[in-house]
Amino acid sequence: MKVFRLAATAWLAAAVLLCVSIRPWAQDAEVEEEKTPEPVSRTYDLYGMVVSEYADAPPNTGIGDVLSPERLLRTGGDLEHGLNEWTLRDSGREARCWDSPEALAQTILDLCSDGSDWWITCDDPDMTSFDLKANEEMHKRVAWVMGALTDVAKARVNLLVYEMPAGIDAPDGVLPPDAVDAATKNARLIGTLAGGLGDRMVLQRTGQRSYVADYDATVAEESAMLNPRTANLVTGNEFVFGAIVLPGGRLWLQGWHSALGLEEMRTLKTSGGDVELPRSSYNYSPVSTVIENGGAAVVDAGRQGSFLVIGSADRDIPSRSYKQGATEISLHNLTGLMHGTALGGSWVMAPNHQQLLDDGLIVDQIWVNPPVDGPYRDASLYMIEHANNLNLGYTRLVGVGPYLAVRRDTPSNEDEAAAFADEGKRLKTFLARGAAETPTVSLRVMAWNVGKDAVLPKTLGRGRVTQAELAELDNLGERAIDRSMNSRITQRSGILDLRLAAHVSGYFASVAKGAAAQDPQISTLMLGSQVQWVARPAAGDRLVFEVRAGMTQGPAEFEAIAMADGKLKIERSRSDLIQAELNGDLGPGEYLSAVCESASGNGERMVLVVQRVK
Repeated sequence: MKVFRLAATAWLAAAVLLCVSIRPWAQDAEVEEEKTPEPVSRTYDLYGMVVSEYADAPPNTGIGDVLSPERLLRTGGDLEHGLNEWTLRDSGREARCWDSPEALAQTILDLCSDGSDWWITCDDPDMTSFDLKANEEMHKRVAWVMGALTDVAKARVNLLVYEMPAGIDAPDGVLPPDAVDAATKNARLIGTLAGGLGDRMVLQRTGQRSYVADYDATVAEESAMLNPRTANLVTGNEFVFGAIVLPGGRLWLQGWHSALGLEEMRTLKTSGGDVELPRSSYNYSPVSTVIENGGAAVVDAGRQGSFLVIGSADRDIPSRSYKQGATEISLHNLTGLMHGTALGGSWVMAPNHQQLLDDGLIVDQIWVNPPVDGPYRDASLYMIEHANNLNLGYTRLVGVGPYLAVRRDTPSNEDEAAAFADEGKRLKTFLARGAAETPTVSLRVMAWNVGKDAVLPKTLGRGRVTQAELAELDNLGERAIDRSMNSRITQRSGILDLRLAAHVSGYFASVAKGAAAQDPQISTLMLGSQVQWVARPAAGDRLVFEVRAGMTQGPAEFEAIAMADGKLKIERSRSDLIQAELNGDLGPGEYLSAVCESASGNGERMVLVVQRVK
């Protein structure tokens, strides 16, 4: 049995298994002796709050995302989990911010202690409860804090994913709850998801095909051998989403849709035998936006169509306060200050990126990252770190799991009252800044391939374009990109729409005494388009945008070149890459534009237009 008799002043110095009695915090004034109330024993359940619940039954680590850009294209990506960031891979166990019941009790009782003696016992074999023996006033504080934590632990998010018919009208990428029924009338429900706040929820349909991807050469004296190497190509669709409840009750929905489809499996003879060369299409469409509880977000997946994601949570996570005598305790949901990490992975539309795809397109693993503490806890820790600049003397800030807890004890004499009131004003401003939501922004990116002889509108040269001139561009060339995207301000995001084709690009000779072998080298040609962007605050309602777009032009077929013996061939690819970058400030509904000439020498140009929808 683990028994603790503690008061809150020297909590950090108290060993977990020691019983100590110390003077209460913030109780400097002399008080008259009075009859001490008899302590009362109560049990507090901790289900969903402590990691030690998993001691005997490890958690299901869930379905791993397979088709995100950093998984598929092996570009690495930023998977580090830091303060003030929310990543889907590092979310989950949202209220489980403590390792054990003892650790949770330390946090709560340190905040709620009123100076009287109390005892806790942690003797639950399932590690999901603790017993507290204390006076009624302290029980009321602890029960109030536990009630708030229980709300977070029990909160559930439900998502419905619909495949939408053409023509959905949601220019800013979101729909209010009262428009959802009409929007889904002719839509097809393709999946449902459920989880806790911040949990990674995956909806995945994949197929796997093994194929002969390459031959590895083994050369020794007087002996040479080429051994076949097989790989698994995983194709299909996946949705990966998570949602957290902001202070006002709205949902921050974040995630992506990605799809990889096999278009053709070619066969080519090499020195070791026939190899199979997949030709596939890949699409990645992220979304990070704020919707009303019961509302929906639109995912524009380009050639894959449009999807509607309806999100609902079964409760709000509001900030709240509790006052008892001269002591006030408040718990603040500050997730509005959270930033999202980049959605879109590395920039792959680069002239030298093909070296990252050497050895062909091989997807032979399902990656699973175990979850850690999620965004709520990070938000409170971030605010505590920045509160050091406030020089608080009458206020204690504590991270109570997902909440920032604030305890203020009224001064015991009039001389301190003015300083106490001034500190309260500064604290109020600080907390209001932390609770403010980071705005979301909707963007539409369009690009045209325009011929040599087309006469372009003159305003394009000044970086601006009108609605009438957009229609004129449709008459001058082919629209190559037209995508709508949503993101939070300061959150980098981007889309990918690629075609990937493996081909034999050469041979590597291995030679030993009396033996030689030619190892075929497999590479992947990448064609298509990519867009990355980020928006930052500017004066008034304007935002500064940085938008980068790249797309390829040229044949998707390979040119076969025979080797010296005439029996073997290598395949040569040829394509043009056009890239343009826009930087400028936009108000709602305004446009930016740029023109970039093709490298083909035939005079073709790419016209890039960016519109801020919201």
